[in-house]
Amino acid sequence: MTEWLVRKFVINPDDIQNEKTRFSYGVLTSTAGIICNILLFLMKLTAGMLMQSISVLSDSFNNLSDCFSGLIALFGYKAAAKPADEKHPFGHGRMEYIVSLAIAAMIFIAAFELFNASLDRILHPVQVRFDAVLFTAVVLTIPVKLWLSHMNRKIGERIASMPMMAVAEDARNDVFATLISLAGMVMGAFYSGFPFDGAAGVILSCMIFKSGWQMADDIITKLLGSSTDPELVKQIRGIILEDQRIRGVHDIIIHEYGPGRMMGSAHAEIDGSMKFLEVHDAVDLAEKKIRNAMHIEMTIHADPYTEEITDEQKKITDYLKDMDESLSIHDFHRYIREGKTVLDFDVMIPFGCSVNEETLTDGIRDLFDQTYSLEVRFDHGFTEEQES
Repeated sequence: MTEWLVRKFVINPDDIQNEKTRFSYGVLTSTAGIICNILLFLMKLTAGMLMQSISVLSDSFNNLSDCFSGLIALFGYKAAAKPADEKHPFGHGRMEYIVSLAIAAMIFIAAFELFNASLDRILHPVQVRFDAVLFTAVVLTIPVKLWLSHMNRKIGERIASMPMMAVAEDARNDVFATLISLAGMVMGAFYSGFPFDGAAGVILSCMIFKSGWQMADDIITKLLGSSTDPELVKQIRGIILEDQRIRGVHDIIIHEYGPGRMMGSAHAEIDGSMKFLEVHDAVDLAEKKIRNAMHIEMTIHADPYTEEITDEQKKITDYLKDMDESLSIHDFHRYIREGKTVLDFDVMIPFGCSVNEETLTDGIRDLFDQTYSLEVRFDHGFTEEQES
């Protein structure tokens, strides 16, 4: 069913980096979600009102909020599909993250309203009226939600869309919500000694709130700027090191401007005796390979590399290892300026390392006399893997 809809309604479905293709996918999933959730809302609203079940009634409004989420998502996909312009030179891809945050907010609202209504039902119990036909109608809404979850997850993974993954997660949780509401309705109808219907609503609201919290946390992390996926970094490093002229790679930084829109930079270590044109050819070739293979616009900086390990470099390295095994240096250069020996290098401090920059700076300076000038920079890494 999903593939049939994709082939019928999505423009160039295999070209997932194309903004028009992504927009077509977004329109498809959003429209399907809106139509299905309106139908589910009407069915559950009718059943909930006739059977006086707060859990089923609340579940219906949860579907209505999903319908509004679909409308918000549709707006977001349209905005994200806009090409880059003078004001937004990196495109509008991050609009998808903003839309995801709006969906999470809708989930919070639904959870809060459901909790209040369910708590009121516990304090003021009402006898649930069981009806086999209406019960069956609510049960039949479950396969619809399962299909919506499957469709959004499948397409979301295909095009790396956070909003679709968010909708898939929400639809999956809605299945559990419906099961809980059905259980509460049945127990409330046949066992009047305890407000099962209201209790089911409270459990349901907590589940929905947890889902919304996890979703919002993932989205906010993306918007703030998260560390790059180690597997992605590994692929980039591997492509750069395919060229035998490049001895090492460090300081890989990736900026994401929405799914499929990434820019980055890296430092490539190249033999310092190599001619300038050959150095340029090496880094330029690596940039092109990454662009063609991974659709990432990379800028690679060439660092001169030498096999020789100076006494000063060894002294600093040994000191750092004594302080913490995770500490390391790179971009080490030694030259003479105005009669002083200048040591210019970067110190890599992994996140979680207990040694601070001030302590390291003072310790390194104590290793040398006044004839040395130190230019030390500290890096903390931009990826989840240890820089090498």
